[in-house]
Amino acid sequence: PGMQLAEACAAEGVPVLPIPGACAAVTALSVSGFLCTEFVFFGFLPRRGSALKAKLKEMAAEPRTLIFYEAPHRVAQTFKF
Repeated sequence: PGMQLAEACAAEGVPVLPIPGACAAVTALSVSGFLCTEFVFFGFLPRRGSALKAKLKEMAAEPRTLIFYEAPHRVAQTFKF
């Protein structure tokens, strides 16, 4: 039911604030507005280009919502792959 409530709040412009828990990924997902009944958590992505490219290719085939961590200084470069 929380997903529907967050979605309705977003549609009406009502801010939704997460209550931090043990997992930052789930906290972020809870207020993301994504229609999500299932997700896959990948943790941190590989640093090296070839390993990163292979992991992103694997992830692209995944139909569920993806959650992964990336260092702030590498986010822009990661999305160029």
